[in-house]
Parts: sequence; structure tokens; C-alpha cells
Amino acid sequence: MQIPYWLLKLLPLFEYICPKCRREVEKASLKCIYCGEPYGVPLRIPPKVLKSKKALEEYVHTQVFPRVSAFERNYLTKYFTVLFADGFESENDLFNTNWGGKTTSGGGTLVIGSVTHHGSQSALATATNAQTAYCTKIWTPDVTEAYQRIYFRVDVKPSNNNIVNFLRMRGDGNTIAILSIKTLSGVDSLRFSYYYPALNSTDTAWSYNVNTWYCFELGALMGSAANGFYKVWADGVLIFNFTGLDTSGRADIDCIDVGIIYTDSTNTHNVRIDCVAVADAYIGQEVAPFITHVRYI
Repeated sequence: MQIPYWLLKLLPLFEYICPKCRREVEKASLKCIYCGEPYGVPLRIPPKVLKSKKALEEYVHTQVFPRVSAFERNYLTKYFTVLFADGFESENDLFNTNWGGKTTSGGGTLVIGSVTHHGSQSALATATNAQTAYCTKIWTPDVTEAYQRIYFRVDVKPSNNNIVNFLRMRGDGNTIAILSIKTLSGVDSLRFSYYYPALNSTDTAWSYNVNTWYCFELGALMGSAANGFYKVWADGVLIFNFTGLDTSGRADIDCIDVGIIYTDSTNTHNVRIDCVAVADAYIGQEVAPFITHVRYI
């Protein structure tokens, strides 16, 4: 597997092991914490992330992706299992370049917007009560575990006890999970609904400001009789965490919908979506590029 040189500089150069039991130890250690062997200095070996494609993918997802820019993360999609990444930079109002088109009903609109998290374009969905305005991406092949990360911004909060659905995960046309903002008895809230093994909707208080970008990520493991899960992060903080579920009723994840998928709010909402990414491991928030070397001249 070929790896870009700049990525190699972000990977560990060596690992250190006990010469007797061969277990990994700290670089500066003098004695093995496992078998008690005194060695003065541990053995230095090539890192295991370069020995296995799966180990390298896991390291890049968990250690590298949170530290690099959106451009660098998009570049890495050809090396690692990012299923989809797009910031609407190549789209027009048809949403059919990298996406699969758009769905609008009841007077809702979906257009390219100029208020962005990164880049020069975002998706701008506008809708009120019973209107919809969202775009869809379907990828192949489908997967059993997926993480969907978006940046979200809204200009008006939902009317009291109403919701705006803005992120949906699907498989083979079937809804798997939906994330929404809700005003619940006057309190700002998030609502999360999952559909396997059965429909379950949970509300939690979540304070936010209008016209402010927030990062949401939805992760799910399907096709498991006992270890299925759903997780939702807001700005990197785990908000919903449902584990140990029977999700065997749906073994495929192949679609993301973003925008205003449904609203019963009487307010008119302008929802902006940007920096969308889908992967088979946790993605995390976008951060500034990680500088590994500065040369003074």
C-alpha cells in the first residue's frame, strides 16, 4: 500500500518492546511492567501500523484525521475507508454532481449557499411546517458500521414542542436513525430516533445559538444480534450512546440525507450544511493542519 510522504511523517517511527516477552513498553522504560525483565533499553522495532492495512486505517482515523485539515482528510480518502466526503464546492442548485439530487416538497427550497464553515459553498435548506428540503448521497458497497459527520447551522429555533430533522441515516431505502433539533417545553433540545430493533426516540437538553456552526456526528453498527449501537456526538462530546442492541434487522448502511428532512415547526428555518464526511470509523471535528516540521532559513 502506497502512503503519501507527508502522512508518513505523522505516523510513529518506532515501537518499543520487551526483549523477553515481546510486549509493548514505554520508550524510556528500564524494566518490563509485564514480566519484570530488566533490560536497560527496550528493543526498537518498526510500528505495527505499517504491517497491517487495518491497523493503519484505524490509526489514521483515530489519531491523524482529528489533527489534519479538511483538504488533507479529503486527500486521504483514496488511501483509507472514507466512504464519502464533500463540502458542496462542486455543486450547483441541482445537487447532482457529487450528491444524488435533492428532494423538496410543500414549498421548501434547497440551494447552494455562500455562508460556509469551510470553502466557498454550502447547502442552504429553507422550510416551514410540513415542508422538506434535503439532498441525498447513496454509496456502494453498503457497510454495517458507518459514521456520518456534518457541520450544521440554523437561523431560527423550532417553535415550541416542534422539531427540525436535519440528519438521517438510511439503508436500502429504510430509515435507520434521525437527528433533530427540538424546542421541548421552551428548552433547547436534541432529539435522536433509531429504528432497530424498534423505534425509540430520546430527547436531551442541548443549549445552542442560532447562526453558529456546530459539528454533529452519527455512528451506528447494524447487523448485530447483541452488540449493535448508535452514538451521536455534538462538537466532539458524546451526547447519545445506545449500546448492546439487536440491530440484526438491518445489515446495510448506504445513504445519508442532510438539510430539512422534516419539520412540524411553524417557524421558517434556514438550515445550512457543510463539510460532510462519511467513514467506517469515528471522524471527529475539523481542526487546523497539524505542523510536523518548521524549517528556518
